[in-house]
This record gives sequence, structure tokens and C-alpha cells, in this order.
Amino acid sequence: MENKEEIVRRLKEVLIITRAGENILDVALSKNQEKVTIWYRNGHFKTVNIEADSGVAIIQDVARSLY
Repeated sequence: MENKEEIVRRLKEVLIITRAGENILDVALSKNQEKVTIWYRNGHFKTVNIEADSGVAIIQDVARSLY
């Protein structure tokens, strides 16, 4: 089984250094590991469902949610 916590932690680091993610304040995995929440500096947030996702699918779904 893939380590969703590690994937989300590293993805956060990568997203923040991109133009699309420059306004990201934080990215966090829910306790049940079914959702990723992206908090922005302006106070808004998005929740991405990653319930049945593989590691690569997590990356794709979270990146797709930025647009």
C-alpha cells in the first residue's frame, strides 16, 4: 500500500514552488485518508476526494483541482 501521507506532504512542497500553486498556504490529508484539503493564502480552500486513488492518481487529482 502506498503512503498517502508522504505523497501529500511531498506534493505540497512541489506545488508551492509552481506558478499554479504559489498562493497555496497548506495541503493536508484528512484523518481517514479519503480527502485532501488545499488552503489558499486568501482564506479559501478546496477539498479533493482521493478515496480510492493510487499515488499517481492523488497527484493527478490534486493538480487538476488547481485549475
